[in-house]
Amino acid sequence: MGGKAFNPSLRTPRMAPKTYHALLSRYISILSELYVHVDSPREAPEKTSHGDIDIIVCTPIHNPPPDTATLTKILRATKSITAKPAILFAVPYPADFPSDEEGDNYIQLDIQRCGTVERFNWMLFFNSLGDFWNILGTALRRYGLTANDRGLHLRVGEIEVENKQHALISLTSDPGDVLRYLGLDAEEFNKGWSTLEEMFVFLAQHRFFRRDSYIRVHHLDSSSSVPGGGDGAHRFKEKKHVETRAVYRQFVDEFLPSWQDVVRKRVLREEVREIVLDRWGKRRNYEEKMEEWRRYMDEKPVKEDIRETGIVMEMRWADAWVRWQKTGRIDKVKK
Repeated sequence: MGGKAFNPSLRTPRMAPKTYHALLSRYISILSELYVHVDSPREAPEKTSHGDIDIIVCTPIHNPPPDTATLTKILRATKSITAKPAILFAVPYPADFPSDEEGDNYIQLDIQRCGTVERFNWMLFFNSLGDFWNILGTALRRYGLTANDRGLHLRVGEIEVENKQHALISLTSDPGDVLRYLGLDAEEFNKGWSTLEEMFVFLAQHRFFRRDSYIRVHHLDSSSSVPGGGDGAHRFKEKKHVETRAVYRQFVDEFLPSWQDVVRKRVLREEVREIVLDRWGKRRNYEEKMEEWRRYMDEKPVKEDIRETGIVMEMRWADAWVRWQKTGRIDKVKK
């Protein structure tokens, strides 16, 4: 939420790094009394201020696990908002910890509860480093791959035209497995970087990276071609990233124009599909999904005809009822 969920009723000013890390440590300590696994996604390099505190938790220590009311009391929160999968709390600054700004200020503390350790580890990975996954996801999309809060997925092209959610086939939610497949060094990722430039260079090393995957570079280079480069909704989303996400904009506007692509063998979306289905043992899932989709498409015209007939009949009955109200005459409704 970027620290704005409770605005304007409650002021949640941005926090300097020193304030942020001190408060993060305090709330991780408090929540560690309630959950076995407690951690916060890593921040991107060179971040100069923080809008909120994000903490991910898993495996409650007590039974029953703490509900929203219990967490509100323990955290001494003034207000909470359920924004699945997270709960957002407005917490007054502790008495022994002054705010960076004068006045009655609050901390926005976002807590996400995970049902499994596997999901906990994936969420830490997926939510880390700010725009890391926004940048990476833009390049992966043209090849039919998508990452979300559940893991890495294959998008079935034939299906996503009509039903984006049904088109997804889950591949893995193992962070190390994803990095290996993309050809990225897990040790370097875990170590992190001191500058955004270093993170950008790392991102440019993955197997699917191409400059013309990104909208502004594509527009500047009229000779670029973007096979499978995405639908209009995706391009709109990317344009929004450029306009609203400072790190994403820096990557596109400053890093990419000076970066020389490594010459890689061009691969098609269909080739990637075949590789990932075999790599993660998902071919049967794909075949079953396609068979189900074919049956649906075969039945669709019949269902639409029935629906249209039903609508027509409803309209005719409605007309007959109106005539009866006006004239008192009951007309036979033609089928």
